[in-house]
Amino acid sequence: MSPATAALYHELRGLIEEHVREFEPGKADDARINTHVEMVNVVADAILAEPVRTSRDLVACAEVLFWFQWSGIDPQGPQANAENGS
Repeated sequence: MSPATAALYHELRGLIEEHVREFEPGKADDARINTHVEMVNVVADAILAEPVRTSRDLVACAEVLFWFQWSGIDPQGPQANAENGS
């Protein structure tokens, strides 16, 4: 993974973990959620703008796309397994 993608991926993971921890369904106001999702989206867009050079870069892109498809679920968490039928 390129250093730029690795730094963005690390930032994305932290934002997703924070989002899952802080914004339980029905327990946060929409303005806070929307602000945080926008922060995630900025980092996600930056990851998708990086060239995919390795399989790890591809995994980072896959997690970004997972996030866009199933917003609010940690791609590496137990909810993701339930969503995927695992």
